[in-house]
Amino acid sequence: MRPDSTLRAIAAEARLSVATVSNILGGRYKGNTPKGRQRTAQVVGLAQRFGYVANATARRLRDGKHHAVIVMIPVDTYGMPTVFAYEYLMGISSGLQPAKMSVLVHPLRRDLARGHGDGLGDGHAELPRERAFDAALVLDEVMPGLEEWLSTKSVPAVYVNVDAAPGRVVFNRDEYAAGGDLVRELARIGWRKILLVGGSMGAAHFSYDQRRRGVSEAANELGMHFSHLDTPWWYGQLGSGLERLRPDPDTVLVAIDAHAALVLQKHAPRGSAVACCDSPHLFQELLPSLTRARFDRQALGKLAAEALLALLADPRAQVARPPIAFGVAVGSSTPPRS
Repeated sequence: MRPDSTLRAIAAEARLSVATVSNILGGRYKGNTPKGRQRTAQVVGLAQRFGYVANATARRLRDGKHHAVIVMIPVDTYGMPTVFAYEYLMGISSGLQPAKMSVLVHPLRRDLARGHGDGLGDGHAELPRERAFDAALVLDEVMPGLEEWLSTKSVPAVYVNVDAAPGRVVFNRDEYAAGGDLVRELARIGWRKILLVGGSMGAAHFSYDQRRRGVSEAANELGMHFSHLDTPWWYGQLGSGLERLRPDPDTVLVAIDAHAALVLQKHAPRGSAVACCDSPHLFQELLPSLTRARFDRQALGKLAAEALLALLADPRAQVARPPIAFGVAVGSSTPPRS
């Protein structure tokens, strides 16, 4: 299907004008309301499903380049990306806009990324056979074989929210510092007991271990009581674990990520103080009063896109990687203790 036909198909499916869809995919749409963010998420999801790439034929014929960036996004078994991916994509689109780069969104199966397959042969995770892009952005996961595949394409690549490794250009928040700062803020308002809720069992995102270390070491430094319910939220056992531990009212339940925080809303004892090491924009609507270590994923995506443009201009460029700003938002979910 031609790019302009695909754009019309996306617009028809989303029940939006072609101009609105074009603005969203081009990073020109100012969707800062809940309805706007929902509209952006819908269009980005449809673009992924349709394999949309904006029409750059004229420029490609003129200079031999595709003027396109492929963005690798992990999806679950059902092909659904995380809510965080949309936040990153909005920033990426904004960062690429000055160069008028098209964006090709490509799904990669998250379960395959975590060692349940090679990540390359499954129908949902098959990588493009032809190179139709000039650079790559990889979000959240690095699947076995992905870096080797990218090297065969001889294109620059930037990684967002993945574990640092030699040869990778990576943009991350300092998860260790974020976890520690959250605990220090809880101590400042009088809390002395921490129960970290959620674990990895060796299969979760790299940030889990960094957050755990940041929370536990800060608690130990401050003389706080620290314990850990090391059960992944996806096992469905957080509720039984909390029943077994029976945390008292003087204990803050600190969710290791956004998913664990949402599960805690159902299973935490009534009246429990709850905080979270993570901070998607989703919380602004669902859990506005939640104390959390927050940062701007959209800003992080924009920084990564700008770095990729610098590498496209000069593959030997030393990419600046400024610290990613973050802070702690204290809400009524952790009232001050006397």
